[in-house]
Amino acid sequence: MKSYLLGLSFVVAFSASVAERCEAAIVINIATSSTGANFSIAGSGTIADGQTGNIDFDDFGDVFDSLVVSDIPLNFSTPIVIEILRPGSGATFSRSYSQIFFDEQAASDDLILLADATNEFQDGDLYSVNGNVTLSGDFSGLAQGTFISTTNDSAATRFGTTTLNVTAVPEPSTLAILGMLGTGSVAFQRRRSNR
Repeated sequence: MKSYLLGLSFVVAFSASVAERCEAAIVINIATSSTGANFSIAGSGTIADGQTGNIDFDDFGDVFDSLVVSDIPLNFSTPIVIEILRPGSGATFSRSYSQIFFDEQAASDDLILLADATNEFQDGDLYSVNGNVTLSGDFSGLAQGTFISTTNDSAATRFGTTTLNVTAVPEPSTLAILGMLGTGSVAFQRRRSNR
């Protein structure tokens, strides 16, 4: 009875957290450098079109053109996990993704999460994802800015609007120079105030 109540409270809490953000949307943030990238993904909502397999986020524009590691499956440091609640039965599932594929195309680039297994979603499933992982490789060529996925491929699960934010992490040498400038500025200010 106790485990049943715990399971029920999880379902109620999960439903409430998804209902608070009822518009289906996912935000992907990538902080890039020449040695790797920090990748985070967060969102929740109702799945509009249930499918099986990988998740394609399509048509971001020309984002990956100069990316050295495009068109190569890359491994996450730990899997991205999407939690699923099936309203009809109240059942909960976890779907994991351990690889990503930056699909560089002529006009409009795609970002694909590669499924660890045959991951099935159904119409009306509630989803929630909040993951943060690292990637190895040279990401300095990734275009910076905010990009909106205009469509999700009909063969992929439709999660709603997907926003991709790309920012660059300053290189260690740049941080060292900024640190020295800051130290010099403080020393100069102290010297002026002592006069």
